[in-house]
Amino acid sequence: MAEKPGTIVAYPEDLKWEAVGPLDENGKGIFVSLLYGDLKTKGPANFLMKYSTGVKAPPHIHSGDYYAVVVSGKFRHFLQSEAEYKDLTAGATWFQKGNVVQSSDRFVPIRFAR
Repeated sequence: MAEKPGTIVAYPEDLKWEAVGPLDENGKGIFVSLLYGDLKTKGPANFLMKYSTGVKAPPHIHSGDYYAVVVSGKFRHFLQSEAEYKDLTAGATWFQKGNVVQSSDRFVPIRFAR
């Protein structure tokens, strides 16, 4: 990582990935790399996420709004139900309002920024 007053550059090899939630018997799961903020307290935070192939996030709610960008891979973000979705690929973005139930399905390895 390179740091100068007012600028921080993080290189891929500097990213520290940690599991969010349980991993399966093969070590597959959801991982985050914090860019700024604190994931354990309320407040602004920005992080990268990556999902192992086949990992599905069950329906859940985030307390705050968020924006996300798919960096690589494919991501399936369900709108109203699992029958209503579009596959999102690199460069796709979405906004999720806080306190709205959502579900997602990662069917190839993906990374996205939040």
